[in-house]
Amino acid sequence: MMQLYWRPEEIYEKGYKKEDLARNPHLLEYILRIRDILGAPEFVEKPGDELRYADNFNVIYPVGDPIFIHAYTLEEGGSSNYSRKYYVVEPEIPSKRAH
Repeated sequence: MMQLYWRPEEIYEKGYKKEDLARNPHLLEYILRIRDILGAPEFVEKPGDELRYADNFNVIYPVGDPIFIHAYTLEEGGSSNYSRKYYVVEPEIPSKRAH
């Protein structure tokens, strides 16, 4: 696992809980990797209608422990044209190798 610098309060301010991150280290690793590109996503328990109509958002929500969805927008071709993206954040499953 890669070691990345982080200040816990930086992540907790976005709505993440210490126990959730301890139980899902893959989520913390993902947040630390993506924050320099898109900023640290806000944590929401359940996405609401406000996301449906939002032009710009960057959130992570659970769909079943240990799987999360990172939903965000990217600006494409001007400030009023956003592309919605969804990425599944899940732990890696070790592959079985034949010996």
